[in-house]
Order: sequence, then C-alpha cells, then structure tokens
Amino acid sequence: MVPIHRHPTKDESFVILRGKVRVTTHNDDGSIIEDVVLSQESGNYGVDIPKNVWHKLESLESGSVIFRGRFWSMRWKG
Repeated sequence: MVPIHRHPTKDESFVILRGKVRVTTHNDDGSIIEDVVLSQESGNYGVDIPKNVWHKLESLESGSVIFRGRFWSMRWKG
C-alpha cells in the first residue's frame, strides 16, 4: 500500500500493466471522493490525479504492476 499523500505541484497518472490496484482519492477531511479499481477485468486501465488531491494506492493482487507518471500542470493559452 502507498499511504495517503498528495503532490502540490504535479499531476500524477497511473496505468495498470498487470494485476489489480485500487486508487482512492480523498478530500482534505479524509472523506472519499472516488474509489477506482484498475484491472483488465473492470475495464478501468488508468486514472489521472490532479495536483493537490489526496490519494492512496493499494495492490489487490500479488504481482500487480503499474506505470506511474508525474507531470507539471500546464494550461495552454491560445
């Protein structure tokens, strides 16, 4: 399990490569915003977490593998 945390300056994305992983996002008071299981069976292959959003991950299956990316938030002006 990755304990609840947040990233103040970067968005974070997770993509399931193998197995099953739960990703939970939380409000500042700890209440759950969203609870998503990433797996081939569920059809949920990835999730994006905006900067400053509390979140945690939990492996639900031994041998689970995810790809994680952290990205600077950018707003395009045009």
